[in-house]
Amino acid sequence: MRLLPAMLPHGEGRIVMTSSVMGLISTPGRGAYAASKYALEAWSDALRMELRHTGIKVSLIEPGPIRTRFTDNVNQTQRDKPVENPGHRRTFHPRS
Repeated sequence: MRLLPAMLPHGEGRIVMTSSVMGLISTPGRGAYAASKYALEAWSDALRMELRHTGIKVSLIEPGPIRTRFTDNVNQTQRDKPVENPGHRRTFHPRS
């Protein structure tokens, strides 16, 4: 991280990270995505505490659902991939 050493001598500033509401909740089939957002949640929280006496603030933006093709694309990708484990298939695709 090159930005932080440049900010420290000034004793002020704000680091803004963008995550997702999935950093607070998870849903079936989105575990890996949610895990990456939980990681950002933890990292920004730790960084905020580590910098509390420096004048540098840390903010995390966690927007909720936004209408884009992202979900459609993810869902299509998942449909294109066969599920190799029959137990796993029944869990997520009960009719197959």
